Amino acid sequence: MKFQRIHERKKVSLPVTYAHCGEYEVPTQRGTTRDISCSGMCFYTDKPLRTGLTLNIHVPKIWNVPRPCIVKWSSMEQSHRWRVGVAFQ
Repeated sequence: MKFQRIHERKKVSLPVTYAHCGEYEVPTQRGTTRDISCSGMCFYTDKPLRTGLTLNIHVPKIWNVPRPCIVKWSSMEQSHRWRVGVAFQ
């Protein structure tokens, strides 16, 4: 099996918050990480996110400040639970 990622991702389950970049008064959304690397991460959330959307994402136990990222893919795992893959910018 050939992997598409350059950096190996580590499995980790931590709280994550995110908000859409460039929009005003957007409430912060919450989720849970699935895995993470220095170039991207996968997390679970209850909102579908479209490919290409730019987010500010924050995992307080790892970073002091939010990081900008772009949604690479999103898929529904089960009703009201989405798995989202992002690449850090």
